[in-house]
Amino acid sequence: MEGQSSHASINPNISAGANTSSDAGTGLKCASGDIAWEWGVLKDPTKRGTVWCTLCDKRMSGGITRLKQHLTHTKGDVTGCTKVTTEITKRVLASMQEKEKVTKEKKRNLEILRSSNMIDLSEDEDEDVDDEVQVKRKESKKRKSVGTSNVRGPLDSILKSDHQKTNQSTLDKNNPIKQKLKMVAWKKFATWAYAVGLPFNAVNDESFQDMINAIGDYGRCMPAPSYHNLRVTLLKDALEDTKKFVDSFRPQWKKYRCSIMSDFWTDGKGRSLINFLVNCPTGTVFLKSIDASEHVKDANLIVNMINEVIEDVGEENIVQFITDNGSNFKSAGGILEEQHPKLFWTPCAAHCVNLMIGDIGEKIPKIKSALSDARAVVVYIYNHGRILNMMRRLTKNKELHRSCVTRFATQFYTLQSVHENRHHLQVLFVSEQWTKSDYAKKAVGKRVERIVAKQEFWDNVYLACQVLAPLVDVVRLVDTEERPCMGYIYDAMSRAKEQITKNLKGGSNERVANRVLSMIQTRWTDQLHHPLHAAGCFLNPAVFYRENSNLDNNSELKISLYDAIDKLVPDPEENDTVRADLNMYIDARGQFGSDSAKRTRTKFAPYIWWRSYGIDTPLLQRFAITVLSQTCSASPCERNWSAFDHLHSKKRNRLLQQKLNDLVFIQYNTRLKRRFESIQNNKSLDPILLRDVEENDEWTIPTDNELQDFVDAGDGLLWSDVREAMGGNENIGPSTRSKRERYRDDDDEIIMEEEDLGLGGGEGVYGGGDD
Repeated sequence: MEGQSSHASINPNISAGANTSSDAGTGLKCASGDIAWEWGVLKDPTKRGTVWCTLCDKRMSGGITRLKQHLTHTKGDVTGCTKVTTEITKRVLASMQEKEKVTKEKKRNLEILRSSNMIDLSEDEDEDVDDEVQVKRKESKKRKSVGTSNVRGPLDSILKSDHQKTNQSTLDKNNPIKQKLKMVAWKKFATWAYAVGLPFNAVNDESFQDMINAIGDYGRCMPAPSYHNLRVTLLKDALEDTKKFVDSFRPQWKKYRCSIMSDFWTDGKGRSLINFLVNCPTGTVFLKSIDASEHVKDANLIVNMINEVIEDVGEENIVQFITDNGSNFKSAGGILEEQHPKLFWTPCAAHCVNLMIGDIGEKIPKIKSALSDARAVVVYIYNHGRILNMMRRLTKNKELHRSCVTRFATQFYTLQSVHENRHHLQVLFVSEQWTKSDYAKKAVGKRVERIVAKQEFWDNVYLACQVLAPLVDVVRLVDTEERPCMGYIYDAMSRAKEQITKNLKGGSNERVANRVLSMIQTRWTDQLHHPLHAAGCFLNPAVFYRENSNLDNNSELKISLYDAIDKLVPDPEENDTVRADLNMYIDARGQFGSDSAKRTRTKFAPYIWWRSYGIDTPLLQRFAITVLSQTCSASPCERNWSAFDHLHSKKRNRLLQQKLNDLVFIQYNTRLKRRFESIQNNKSLDPILLRDVEENDEWTIPTDNELQDFVDAGDGLLWSDVREAMGGNENIGPSTRSKRERYRDDDDEIIMEEEDLGLGGGEGVYGGGDD
């Protein structure tokens, strides 16, 4: 028929057997497969975009899309069909939604491919849309072609997405094309990282993800910075930005006054470095480091360096100079106090408490024995891959070794972990796999097995934990930067001594308790008892107003408080006023006794509380805020020595000294800025425990004698033989970091449950649980 031949000329791809139907009176239906063609027909073969509705015989332009709008009563372009049923509308709507979903997925994939330059896109138009619409789309694409440029414009920087708030959708994460592109990018990055020897843990730094986000914001084909850009231009910009960050704290130094912190460090190459930081309630910033290798590190040198820092910060803004307890720093502190009458020298509280822990670990036989035996067990396990895998399987991948900022905290946390995993260790060393292994037949293996089997060892470990735990809590307190700790150190030490007495009450442990308390008191009296610490305790409302505190009757505390007032408030009239105003604070009169002040004594940081409720006594308020705004630890100095260890290396020996100092200044303050931002965002920060357990310390590195036992090569080759063959200049041996990482991915990892160890899933011959 005529209609059939006409239709064939329009759609030559449809054969005679295609799914089409004819109507002699109205024309032909299209065979695109769209469900809407059940109620639509083409009457004029020359106008492909004109469709008639078979229900109401309405003519409309726009192809099948307009017909579906007509059938579903979609407002805007066409009136709704008056004869369509609800069932037809539901079917067409379902078809439209499914097609829209497919179209969006297709569009997303095309955009991904286009942005990745992986395909050369050709025109891909809807076959159901008329020629006029296709022409308009082509023209629109031509007009928009400029928008697909590789470089973004200035408006994009304003509209740039916030990566902390806008996460990838689950659909994009699971998109196979995105996954493929991600793996390609990762492989390219890994190739570069391996080629230049980039440390694996570099990707843990938060700024790494920031860099990835910035590259994504730019788009395709971002040019890489040149060697000159990195060494000169960008370094200068980063230095300026870092100086602005440091300068942003200067108003806070004037408002609250601040503490100068310093520490001395000698690296493995014999170079002596001294760094200087400034702390206030807002945060800590790094000022500078000095290479003192060519100088005698005596008190006069330190005094000259500190005076330069005092001039930079402003003497009127400084309350104290915090260092460790080295004799040279102590002497320098005395000289500085004479030169600057309103400045205190104070020892680092964290260092003092760590020295207490060190004294106890060396001079209490039971604790010394526990540390020695526990270290032998940990070193042995962490230097034998198969044993380490067995242990991790039993402990559900919990580590025995806990790396910490200080050696003394590492001792405690590792002892604590050993104690918590007592049952697992006992199971390990009586298992069938252990008893049948070669390890159990060697002398060092037998020694470790005997240690784990001894009840005396576990009693000593428990005793050590009972003694050290309260002191480590004090270290944790003074190391935190979430709030100034000056108001807490005095009370914290008193409570730690009370807790130790309680833990060791009864039996033979009382003699141990007396010796421990004597050691603590010696260090406290000689080093840690300080007027600022006493003033902070007295002025801390959470401590002073605590039930049964009785601080007002503590004469020693009051005398130290008055010493601090005399130092920081030298004017006689102001000094008398501050002393008199103390009575209002002691009696909780005025704003000090208001209901709000009582409710917030333990909720606010002490200096914030005084800022809110000390308005009746302005001079005392200013003194209290000055004291309570200070820290009592120089821990931030020690926390970032790795920055110096990395930059002051052979790879950097061609750098000019000033450029090297600039790099240290940028890197150190970048880390402090990250810490500052985390605190501002209320993210919990552990001041003691490190992020990973791969720190090289005495709990994982065997001694030379222990190394002889750890080499299991069949030819009997020892590490000492290797060192001699290599010339004896390098410390050849198993790298703790690389070995432990390798054990985690060991192809020979032993997979077993407790019942696989020959114990039948029971409690073990030594029972389960802790003391």
